[in-house]
Amino acid sequence: MVALLTYKNYVGVLQCDQAGKGFQGRVLNIADEITFAGQSVEEVRKSFHDSLDDYLDSCARELRPPAPPLDGRLCLSLPVELHQRLALAANQTGLDLADWITRLLQWALENDPEATLRLGAYGADAPSGSA
Repeated sequence: MVALLTYKNYVGVLQCDQAGKGFQGRVLNIADEITFAGQSVEEVRKSFHDSLDDYLDSCARELRPPAPPLDGRLCLSLPVELHQRLALAANQTGLDLADWITRLLQWALENDPEATLRLGAYGADAPSGSA
């Protein structure tokens, strides 16, 4: 089981620990490692909040900016041919490229959530879509 938690716009991923006796998690998409754990959902939620608050307090004390939370913006570098193909597909639907990609990703996650696991299993060798 994998679940997401959000707090102050930061996202944490939560998993059952390997022994199956509790939960452990980490904050996603930041360079600093922020982890949390607990025996129940409520305990792990509190641990997530406490760990993130400790991180933000530590950054303030050290006068360094914290890693920004996810804000809905994503910058991608794509192969030119893929970018062109995506733009054409979006144009054919009457949507701009960003809206079309957003809908495509939402559809993929809702209709084939296991696809992310299959693609993740490839790691750096994931198919690029070019033949």
